[in-house]
Amino acid sequence: MGLLTETPECGVFQAAPNTTTYHDGDLQIVDNQAIKAIEEKIGSIFVKHEMNKKFGVIMIHRHFEMGDNEILVESVSGDESYSLATPWTVKNGSVYIFTYKVKLCFNLIYFSSLTGDEATAGTLEWNSVVFKDEKYVIPQTWSISPDGTLKAYEYLSSPEVLPNPPQEFVNELHLALREMQLESFLGIRRLGQLGKKFGSEISPGDMKGNVTKYTDLNLTDYQRSGKHFFPVMWAFNEDGGMRLVQDCSSSTTNGW
Repeated sequence: MGLLTETPECGVFQAAPNTTTYHDGDLQIVDNQAIKAIEEKIGSIFVKHEMNKKFGVIMIHRHFEMGDNEILVESVSGDESYSLATPWTVKNGSVYIFTYKVKLCFNLIYFSSLTGDEATAGTLEWNSVVFKDEKYVIPQTWSISPDGTLKAYEYLSSPEVLPNPPQEFVNELHLALREMQLESFLGIRRLGQLGKKFGSEISPGDMKGNVTKYTDLNLTDYQRSGKHFFPVMWAFNEDGGMRLVQDCSSSTTNGW
């Protein structure tokens, strides 16, 4: 169980585009030309407000459906090498965990697709992961509504209450995104481990859960040939330069 730091709007998650939208090529906002335009327009805003070490910009998306009384909550492993995001049930100002059932399902579904020594090594690695369920559940990822209001659609199990992005920063970022016609496609996310690691997220096709693996991989030129991964989150350097910090796939059959 975790204590909510603010009242969630459960329907915000359902309003996010499903990952299949991006796979189908309907939203072409991650090509090099678009990335350069985003970097030039909003990188300076993150640096100006000193938000570049705390938050990044994310392609608004979801991988599955959730119930009207559920929110997506991410738990981070003790060694910070993995995170697991699953639906938690909202009730009386708290949320109740669904993690361990999903953890078992990931173990069975993902690693059953592997064979031989690879399957044994993978299963042992996964079984050694211990996820931390902290005292608080705080907003982690936001879209920005047409009136400039932050709308949280993903949450984090956290030992402390962390501040949301300040409204002055949000207002300036929202204006820039609106001028670029990207306010419906790009949102804000806490960096967390992504400030120093690269995250790759996978989801089983028929299960409600996302697993992210964090590594030291630094992709200057993004290439994931044949893996069906696509870029979803970027952070900003001190000079406003943009760097990819997370990708994702809606399939576990490709592995990481």
